[in-house]
Amino acid sequence: MSRAALLPTPGDPFLLNFWLKYYKRFWMDEVDALYVYVNSPIEREAVDYMRNLVQATPKAIWMYSPDQIEHGLAIKRMLDMATQDHIMLIEDDGFI
Repeated sequence: MSRAALLPTPGDPFLLNFWLKYYKRFWMDEVDALYVYVNSPIEREAVDYMRNLVQATPKAIWMYSPDQIEHGLAIKRMLDMATQDHIMLIEDDGFI
């Protein structure tokens, strides 16, 4: 059975950097994929930085919307894209 984690985030590059460090260090091997959806109209430089962070992270899949959409719709888009058998929703504050 395959497993995925879905991380919708409003686009704080510092928080995402911190979050991905701990993901890689402690529980990356527990999932087959990590979907990261940055949902924010932030500056291009910040978007590029976050995309590079995600693309350098094993098993991570980058998703982005420059037009901030409703949180539930962002989760729906991730669910529609995920092909894994088991899905875990997680927020960037680390709570499951």
